[in-house]
Amino acid sequence: MEWVFIVSFAIVLSASTGIRAFLPLTITALLAKFEIMSFLQTTPFINYITDDRVLYFLIAATLIEIISDKVPALDNFLDGVYSLVKPVLSFVSTYGIFCGNLELWQTAIISITLALASTSVAMGTKGTVRLISTTTTSGIANPLISTVEDLIVAFKMIIGVTFIWTLPILALISVIFAIFIAFVILKIVKFENLKAFFESNTK
Repeated sequence: MEWVFIVSFAIVLSASTGIRAFLPLTITALLAKFEIMSFLQTTPFINYITDDRVLYFLIAATLIEIISDKVPALDNFLDGVYSLVKPVLSFVSTYGIFCGNLELWQTAIISITLALASTSVAMGTKGTVRLISTTTTSGIANPLISTVEDLIVAFKMIIGVTFIWTLPILALISVIFAIFIAFVILKIVKFENLKAFFESNTK
């Protein structure tokens, strides 16, 4: 049964990382540091992120990310930077969660899949919302949206880690959301291709 929670945690963490690069991992590290986390407590992954030096770095990186994301123009620039950081951080975190419990190739495949699927979908959704906000409100609404993103990520991670029975529910929601977004994108792409086909044949 513990594997259900471990896999669910990996999904929730990777999806949350797509919105905030460091906040999900920092919350996990803090809850584990104060022994609020009821699973994975003695694994190498948790031991590493609760090391004081790593924890201080995560807290500093989180504060920088949260504060800078409230500054119009700078937030969009950082989104571009974090688009490279988030999948890597998701991969490393997921790899750490499963490392030692699975074969290395299995761990790598799972980590890559989550980094490309769950994290990327969350990044794409956030980027779309931020683009719409920037173009329609000239970036004025971006700080408010950023604050909502902070609260959503913090809520998911705190609830999921503190009350582990919620992890499978949160993971299922993340998976359904990812499938829905992928379906919408596929529909849009098909529509655009079909539109281009008719336009080229009517000229």
